[in-house]
Amino acid sequence: MKTSLALILATLLIAPVAAETPPRPEHFAHHATISVSDGGPFHQLALPLVVYQGASDAELADLRVFNGQGEALPYALLRAQAQAESQRRELAVPFFPLLVPGPGAAGERDLAVTVRQGADGTLIAVRQSPAAPKSAAIVRGVVVDGSQLKGSIRSLRLLTEASPTAFHRYTVESSSDLQNWRLLKRDAQLVRLEHQGHRVENDGVEWDSAADRYLRLLWADPQRAPAIRSVRLAAVETSFKPPLRLWSPEMAPTAIQGGSYDYAWTGQLPLDRLRINLPQVNTLAPLVIQRQTSRHRHRDRPRWDTLAQAVAYRLQTPQGEVRSADITLHAAVENRLRLAIDARGGAIGSLPPTVQIGFVPHLLVFLARGEGPFVLAWGAGDLGRADLPIATLLPGYDAAVALNATPASLASPGKANGQPVAAAGDGGEDAPVVPARWILWAVLLTGLLVLAAMARALTRQLRPDPEVKP
Repeated sequence: MKTSLALILATLLIAPVAAETPPRPEHFAHHATISVSDGGPFHQLALPLVVYQGASDAELADLRVFNGQGEALPYALLRAQAQAESQRRELAVPFFPLLVPGPGAAGERDLAVTVRQGADGTLIAVRQSPAAPKSAAIVRGVVVDGSQLKGSIRSLRLLTEASPTAFHRYTVESSSDLQNWRLLKRDAQLVRLEHQGHRVENDGVEWDSAADRYLRLLWADPQRAPAIRSVRLAAVETSFKPPLRLWSPEMAPTAIQGGSYDYAWTGQLPLDRLRINLPQVNTLAPLVIQRQTSRHRHRDRPRWDTLAQAVAYRLQTPQGEVRSADITLHAAVENRLRLAIDARGGAIGSLPPTVQIGFVPHLLVFLARGEGPFVLAWGAGDLGRADLPIATLLPGYDAAVALNATPASLASPGKANGQPVAAAGDGGEDAPVVPARWILWAVLLTGLLVLAAMARALTRQLRPDPEVKP
């Protein structure tokens, strides 16, 4: 009796421990060493294709990062984004004075101008009508030609002659056709102060919205305005670097039936892009791309849903060979795909087409706690997600700013339990993994057997003895 009670208590104590047993690197089918630099403590790693080929969960829940002591490390997963790179350039640009009649001169003070432009939009001349005599004219402002600048015009700087007046107010306007003007900056000031060897100078102005390619500067007091020697415009040119895209090896069809070609692969590859490689030149094939979703209720046949319709081609032209562009799918993780080719486009030859799957990989960011070597492991079943939100892992995270994490790299994947990493298109089996859930079930089953044995023993002990006849 006491022995049975002890077994039951031991079972109840072991069950929660087994359920909470953390995974170890040896529980995973695949693992690889992470090479880190001396920086840190956070490191970032773009997951290579081999991780997706060996993963067993579509959301990469079967992924963990360990240190040299086998401790699981906190990590986050995020999609790599296009990187914006901005370059600011300031250049001297052509400008044209706007003359108006001075005090006492004949004519009206207007800014009606006649413009001559080159074929590329460059200003050749700016003339006013009616023209004022030079002896009686004053400079009301200037028209600035920024048509040759690349990028967004964001500021203006003036180089002027010396003036006895320290402050000069002006406005800046913008136009794309020299006919309609919009205000960019009101009450800008040119400031130049000097006293006892100290100097305060403000010769530029900036604005928030992008300017058009022509600017107009108008002095508030043109009679006291200084002569302009040079105008410099600053433009910001922004370029976007697309994120790294991974491509699977070429995959041949696993089944061919008429004009339909089925493709199957292992792993968890998102259907983001599809590249169709036709075997022969001067081939054009209208086709339907389908994925397998489920089986019919009363038929043991798979059901195929249409993802997209496209035209794949491979043509030889005088300028060289031309191939159809990659097809955008933006579909979920799949393991099977079918190309149904329209026979009206003609045959594609005796050789079947091959396909490649492309996608933007996740970026893994982890905190390097403890001693190395650090290990990335994947390919274990029945594991819940362990990744943290990136804002939780990285204090002060800002998506518009570069990650404060040192780049790392992944070494060649190793083998776990004697099983190699499966390649795309191969039917390699996952390594045998004993997850904690099955351990728990085994312990619970043992406990039930012990309870049954105990109940049987108690029943026998409580059974009354048969009466003994005298």
